[in-house]
Amino acid sequence: WIDVRRNARLLADALLRRGFMVRSGEVHDAPTFIRVTFGRPDENAGFIGAFDDALLEVPEAADVVLT
Repeated sequence: WIDVRRNARLLADALLRRGFMVRSGEVHDAPTFIRVTFGRPDENAGFIGAFDDALLEVPEAADVVLT
């Protein structure tokens, strides 16, 4: 459970385009959180790289508006 301080649905979409599926917290009324399940070390390393790239793609926002 990670507070990404940005629209979690948009970040989840950006991660999915990079081959990693995470869950947005919006169903739990937590629109800036994602749920990540870790895997093997090589998968985790790949996720961290994709996560860094996705964070750059989706800007941080003070007020998250879900559309």
